[in-house]
Amino acid sequence: MKLIPFLLHLGTFALFFSSLSAQQRVYDQYIRSNKVGTLSVSWEKDAEQSTKKVRVESNVSVNLLVVRATVDYLGISRFEDGVLKSSEIRILRDGKPHQNATTQKRRGRYLAHIDEERKWIDRAAIHFSSLLLYVKEPKGIEEVYAEADGIFNKLVYCGDGEYELFVKGSRNNYYHYEGGVLVKAVLDHWIAPITLKLRE
Repeated sequence: MKLIPFLLHLGTFALFFSSLSAQQRVYDQYIRSNKVGTLSVSWEKDAEQSTKKVRVESNVSVNLLVVRATVDYLGISRFEDGVLKSSEIRILRDGKPHQNATTQKRRGRYLAHIDEERKWIDRAAIHFSSLLLYVKEPKGIEEVYAEADGIFNKLVYCGDGEYELFVKGSRNNYYHYEGGVLVKAVLDHWIAPITLKLRE
C-alpha cells in the first residue's frame, strides 16, 4: 500500500525536473597569450525561462617566473522568481582552503558569511549576482552582488555589448556579449588579469 504514494511522489519529482532545462558553456582562460585553465558554467531554467541555479567552476594553474600556483573555484547560486535565495563560494589555493563565502536570504534580508566575518545585508531582494554575468547579458543592471565578498559593485554599460564592472578595492572587470551571450571577459585576479574566451 505504501508503494502507491511513493510512486506518486516520484512522478511529481520527475515532472518538476523535466520542466527544468540545463545549459552549459566552457571558457578558456589566458594570462597574456598563455592558456592557464578553463571555466565552465552550467545553469538551469524553469518553464518560464527564469534561471533557477547557476554553477561556475574554474581551474587555473600558473607557472610564471615569480608565481607558481593552482587556484580552484566553485560557485553556486540559487534563484527563485528572479531573486537570489542562496549562494556558496569555495576557493582553494594549491589544494588548501583560501576563501569560503555563503549568502542566504533570511527574514526579508540576507545573511552573508565571508570566511569568519558575518554580516547582514539590508536588501529585500537581490536580482543580479556576479555568477549571472556568465549566463545572461545584464541589460538595465546598474549594480551586481559579489557572492565572494558580500558587497555590491557598480556596473556600467559601455555600448556594443560591452560592460565595465567597478570592483571595490581592485581593478575593474570587463565583459563583452554578442547576442546576449558572454563571449569574452577580462577579470582581475591576484595572480594577474585573466582573459576568458568562449570555446567554440
